[in-house]
Amino acid sequence: MMNEKYNLKIIDKQDISEAVSIVRSSFNPKYLYASIYRGHGIVSHIQNELENSFSPYYYMGLYENNILVGFVEYKLFKEDNLSFLNMIAIRNDYKSLGIGTILFEKTRNFFADKGFGFIGLDVFASNTTALNWYSKLGFKIENTTPFSKVTIKESNNSIDFEILNYPQFKVVNKFYGFYFIELQYGNHKESVRYIDSDLIIRGSKNKELETIIIHLKKIVPIKNVYFIGDNCPFSSFELKDKILRMKLKL
Repeated sequence: MMNEKYNLKIIDKQDISEAVSIVRSSFNPKYLYASIYRGHGIVSHIQNELENSFSPYYYMGLYENNILVGFVEYKLFKEDNLSFLNMIAIRNDYKSLGIGTILFEKTRNFFADKGFGFIGLDVFASNTTALNWYSKLGFKIENTTPFSKVTIKESNNSIDFEILNYPQFKVVNKFYGFYFIELQYGNHKESVRYIDSDLIIRGSKNKELETIIIHLKKIVPIKNVYFIGDNCPFSSFELKDKILRMKLKL
């Protein structure tokens, strides 16, 4: 059988750079806005995770004669009996050959054998090619979340806030190109993702963030601000897409 030509295994360290190249060349850049695969240090990040025997992440490669042809990243949520597909990508010269389906089926069997009951994933609604493929594999839409681009308008408003992890943020972001910024204002704590000079804010309801970002830009370079969630608290934003959460029962 065709799939017997291909071997699924934990990715070899020397192939991680190639895997990242496969991801970046496989996706329209707009579908990586919220992904750490944009970060310049993602290769080192994955290498370090592979050394972590207690990591919840699985980085796996599909090989044909020791050539990496596909790559997946899963995160395990054992308390939810769920393996979450963060990334799947196929080499461009192997596309349209059914390799993606072979790769997915092998990982589905792998996690089913480990006793997991579900696979979850997120996909942008406008990515109809991926959406249709996942639907054919049996995934069902669980919920839909807006993905918006925020415009921060300058103002003279002031607010008392603190950055709780600035030294750590500077070091880790310089090395990897992504991290998070932990903010505190009043009785609120907020963690926002920072990827390649973009802020990714998920689900916050706090309007104070708009003023905080105005002042945050004075010490942290910020190119774009994106918001994931309903009821965007910012005064000016544009809906760019929707993120569909999908699930498959194993």
